[in-house]
Amino acid sequence: NKVQGVLVGGSAGQGILQSNKERVDVARAFIRAAAGRIAVIVHAGGVNYEDTIALCKELSSTEGVDGIMLSSPMFYPYFNYTGLLEYLTDAARACEGKPVLYYHFPSLTRLQYPVVDLMRDMKLKTANFVGLKYTANDERVYRDLVNLDLKIFLGFPNMALVGAQTQGNEVSFITGPTN
Repeated sequence: NKVQGVLVGGSAGQGILQSNKERVDVARAFIRAAAGRIAVIVHAGGVNYEDTIALCKELSSTEGVDGIMLSSPMFYPYFNYTGLLEYLTDAARACEGKPVLYYHFPSLTRLQYPVVDLMRDMKLKTANFVGLKYTANDERVYRDLVNLDLKIFLGFPNMALVGAQTQGNEVSFITGPTN
């Protein structure tokens, strides 16, 4: 029942519409407001590879950033599986040791790759990859993800019952217009 963290610049926060400087400025404002009382995770995904890598590097050296969330380039499903894995791996490595989460939101990104395989491969390729925000409704996939020993945040409240059945009291949410 207690808020333990905040996601800055997620899909409802419109981070991808801001410049990297604006995104860092917003993150710093949240860090000041959080004052160490809650975790601050910052979304660094975008539509441009170079900007994403630069933002990851900047955020990794920003004091008070507790984690960085990555997404595929939104709205443009031009990656094949290997390209997406490479993009995410490069971005995670640019986070230079900060914990990294993947933002899985297939109805927004239109990417329909097997997320369980993607998460397994990310764990193998990057030491700082720790989990994902799962914003989808496939209970079977969710249960398979739980078996990968990742930190999983649910994006859709209707998955709460499945989460409780699978993870017990460890269900975490990042949802709604507050992210």
